[in-house]
Amino acid sequence: MMNRYINIFRYLTALGAVLFGAIAVFGKESELMYLGIMLLMLSLNVFAHAINLRGKRENKAKEITSYVVGSIVFFVSVFLILRNW
Repeated sequence: MMNRYINIFRYLTALGAVLFGAIAVFGKESELMYLGIMLLMLSLNVFAHAINLRGKRENKAKEITSYVVGSIVFFVSVFLILRNW
C-alpha cells in the first residue's frame, strides 16, 4: 500500500518538475525562481525514490546515495529560490 502512494508522489513531483521547467524556459518572468522550484520537485522525487528503496530493503548504498543527492539538490534549490525572492 505504501509503495503505491510513493509511486503516485513520484509521478506528481515529476509532473511538477516538467511544468516548472517549461515555465522557466518559455516564461518571461524570473527564470531562476521557476528553476529553483523545478529543482525542489526533483529533490522530492529523489527522496521518494530513497523511501521506496528503504521499503524494498534492496540496496543500502543506492538508498544512502539517493538521500545525499536529494539533500544536495534540495539545498541548491532553496538557495536559488531565496536568492531570487
